Amino acid sequence: SASTIPFYYISRSKCIMSSSQLSNPKAVWFLGAPVSKAIVITAVVTYIGAEMNKLHQALIFDTTKIFEHAQFYRIFVCNLTFGSMGELIFGLLALCPLLRRFEREMGSRKFGAFIVYTSILSTVMELLFFNIFFDIERYSGPYPQLGAVLGLFHKFTPRMHPKFFGVLGYDFSEKSI
Repeated sequence: SASTIPFYYISRSKCIMSSSQLSNPKAVWFLGAPVSKAIVITAVVTYIGAEMNKLHQALIFDTTKIFEHAQFYRIFVCNLTFGSMGELIFGLLALCPLLRRFEREMGSRKFGAFIVYTSILSTVMELLFFNIFFDIERYSGPYPQLGAVLGLFHKFTPRMHPKFFGVLGYDFSEKSI
């Protein structure tokens, strides 16, 4: 009965994957990472929608259009998807494993808050920086989130092989690849 099983055993049993989940790679891919799954699905669906309707120009973060033409929606949609198919593929190849890993380590609530905080902070900094110093546009894409999870990877992932390869007398670990 459930009353005789210790609490720690019940909580640990939820983390262990069954053999059917291990044999089915689709079940394991985003298991325990709903925020990562939402980010990836949003990026793909938004890209498909923008490609079908030729709306990629509407997703660009352009401060002149934001302030002079009052297109404030650009502040919110610029981080939704990448601008081209190559960016989408390589961006998701970089984002998916990192997002899943850190969401599983941090928990969905904390990771979701981290992603929202990163998005808001980067958008505000871009608004100020691009409006004051430059009059350029930034192409759409979740680059702030990619930079944030790469920062987490750099800080919290240990080096397994500190001298993985060397170039001109400098040693690099496997993290530099």
